[in-house]
Amino acid sequence: MAEILVHRAGSPDEFTRLTTITWINEFVKLGGDQLVPYYADILGAILPCIADKEEKIRVVARETNEELRALKADPAEAFDVGAILSIARRQLSSELEAT
Repeated sequence: MAEILVHRAGSPDEFTRLTTITWINEFVKLGGDQLVPYYADILGAILPCIADKEEKIRVVARETNEELRALKADPAEAFDVGAILSIARRQLSSELEAT
């Protein structure tokens, strides 16, 4: 399910983006550290939304980002630091200022 939501977060339709980011936010709240394997993908979906033109989407994306940052991953779990750094690097070089 996380993979589907991540894919839909980049939709050109504002309603679809808002719905998707809201679902991702709830998944992160409910799933917590169970979503660690999807952390990089989720991060890649929400970071561009932090700079969205629609304020509702920006608010939910920021909240989701804070929830992700609060997760404490168990070092024994499959935590792909390289993928997270790749996503962060790509978003930092984005022309969208707020990310």
